Amino acid sequence: MISIGHTHPHWVRRIEEQLEKIAFYSNSIQNPLQTDLAKKLGEVSGKEDYSLFLCNSGAEANENALKMASFHTGRKK
Repeated sequence: MISIGHTHPHWVRRIEEQLEKIAFYSNSIQNPLQTDLAKKLGEVSGKEDYSLFLCNSGAEANENALKMASFHTGRKK
C-alpha cells in the first residue's frame, strides 16, 4: 500500500504523467530519464567522464558490488 491517499487527483495526475514518460523499466535497456540523470550527476559532481550503474534495490546493489569486487580482485569468493 502506498501512503499517498486514495485516488487523490494530484497523485493520479502525477502517476499518469510518469507513465506517459516511461511505463516499463529495466536495466537491460537505457531510457531517457537515466541518461538525463547520468548527465546531471556528472555535471554537479564535476566528473563528467565516469561510469554509472543504476540499481532497483539495495539487494541488487549489494549483489553487483560483490560481482564488481570479484572482477577487480579475480577472487571467486
